[in-house]
Amino acid sequence: MASTNHTPGPWRAEAWTCHAATTVLVDDAAVVTGKRVIAEFESEEDARLGAAAPELLEAARAAFHFIGKLPPGKEGMDLAVRLSDAINKATGA
Repeated sequence: MASTNHTPGPWRAEAWTCHAATTVLVDDAAVVTGKRVIAEFESEEDARLGAAAPELLEAARAAFHFIGKLPPGKEGMDLAVRLSDAINKATGA
């Protein structure tokens, strides 16, 4: 599985710009405002999901590796495939 080089976090969702309902931001002292925009979303729910993306990716990778240590079984294999697909989608693999 590919590694990612996404913007380090923590990411957070907050109403910040007039362009979108909710913005995902990261603190960045190099920017005049002290905040850098990661993404803009039209709903708070989508923004919260976007802000959680780095942690969700890390959790998916950990779960994938954990499942690989379990005894073989169809349920585990199905979940491993779903996790692998989601990780690959997130990393562009």
